[in-house]
Amino acid sequence: MGWREEITAALGEWIALEGGAGRTARWQRIGRAARTGEPGQYAVDLRGTDIGPDQLDSLRLAGPHDRAIEKDGFSVSETVQNGSLLTLRVAEFADITDAHLWMLKQPPTFLIEALRDGIAQLGEHPLAAALAARSIGGAPGAELDPPGFHPAQADAYRACLGEGVHLVWGPPGTGKTTVLKRAIGDLIARGERVLLVSATNIAVDNALLGVVREKRHSPGEIVRVGPPHLKEVAEDPSVSLPLMVRTRLAQTAQRRSAVEAELVDIRDRAGQLAAMDAALAGFDSAGYFAALQLLRTPEQDLASALARSDAADDRYAQAARDMAETAEAAKVASDRAAAAEPSREVWREVNRLCDESARVRQAAEHRAADALLAAEECRPLRNQVKQWEAKGSVARWRAREKLVALQEQLADAEEQAEAARQQCAPYRRRPDLCTRCQNHGAVRLRPAQPGTDPAPRHRSQRHTGGSRAGTQTVYLGRAGKEPGHRGGCRSATGPDADRTGREEELADPARPGRTPPSTCGRRQRP
Repeated sequence: MGWREEITAALGEWIALEGGAGRTARWQRIGRAARTGEPGQYAVDLRGTDIGPDQLDSLRLAGPHDRAIEKDGFSVSETVQNGSLLTLRVAEFADITDAHLWMLKQPPTFLIEALRDGIAQLGEHPLAAALAARSIGGAPGAELDPPGFHPAQADAYRACLGEGVHLVWGPPGTGKTTVLKRAIGDLIARGERVLLVSATNIAVDNALLGVVREKRHSPGEIVRVGPPHLKEVAEDPSVSLPLMVRTRLAQTAQRRSAVEAELVDIRDRAGQLAAMDAALAGFDSAGYFAALQLLRTPEQDLASALARSDAADDRYAQAARDMAETAEAAKVASDRAAAAEPSREVWREVNRLCDESARVRQAAEHRAADALLAAEECRPLRNQVKQWEAKGSVARWRAREKLVALQEQLADAEEQAEAARQQCAPYRRRPDLCTRCQNHGAVRLRPAQPGTDPAPRHRSQRHTGGSRAGTQTVYLGRAGKEPGHRGGCRSATGPDADRTGREEELADPARPGRTPPSTCGRRQRP
């Protein structure tokens, strides 16, 4: 005797224990159906009935009596259950007075008889033979029985979490939806991929609804393919595929609208630029600005021009007298410049040391900025690592590769920050050259007279009318030694200051690469 004969004989004995075969199905009235306002749509209240969601099969909409249900009734094409409210759809032309929902109630042995007949007619099938021989069954899972599960449900639950191929047969009302909900949730929590298929949409929604309510999944991990029949599943944007597609399409439409608006703006600006280029063809900008400046200059009449000419003659005479005085002062200044040549050499050395000190400070600032930037880059990486480490063990295990990558990035960033700090350290320890010049010697080009006011050392006096051209006093000493001298670098007065090698710096103290005299003696921190 083969495996088919053994199963068929066992099912026959089961049918005999249930009362025997041959009993026919009968129509059972579920409840009154009310119109919802849409053509062909009705609503039925399931409260007070023992009908489960997996038993809503072979439904028809007919009158209150069961005499002509198959003849005058209308078959139900779609059902959606929301709690105890069942919404169904029939043909739009259906017009039934006092409509009721009927279900074809099968005898208790109907499913057993169908199983027996199906196995008897199976024939030679490799998959069925392999399942019967348990050659592809695999081992079930070793998980404990979930709370509230009876032994048969626990075996089906462990089969779902085990390996291989298993065949579980569950008649209506045996808790298939409960088992599937628990098994799918645990498989998702373990990081497994699950494919749930069924012959009806309502069966898929019933099994999926329990998983969705537990909220053990992330958005996008569960995708409901096909038209959902349960409102809670159909309106969940993290599960329903139509809502996901609609959201993506809306986002794409927004991006497309933004790009189109930007392209239109670019086209308008390009047209404006082309019009401006065409209008400016052959334009003489130099002539335009010269004419504009002439038009905006006040007092361009002849009287004003003659008055300006007379004033220019007076200024010329005055300039001739000033030139004679300046020639005399220049001769005196030339003699003084020849005597002050050693002092200028000293100042050139001071300038070189101050410039070198400025370059050292600038290099130190750049190194310090690099070190700060490298240290700042470590902060977001360190925060991300702390966030991942603060999560649960399952989340850390699932994101272990990302966590390891973040830790490696943090180690590299910290190593770069430490290298930047090491490179910055020598510049911080290097003393300021201008301060070193002040602390290691003092050069006084001309000794100060006892009892005289030191203020003339810091200003230049010019005498005209045959008087003396002025005096010059230059000091190079320790910082804070000379009164009124800030920084201890130098102070040049008199016309001879134009030849001390600092002409350009006095004219433009902010010239790049030059340190202003008022700050060359101060040591700046990077």
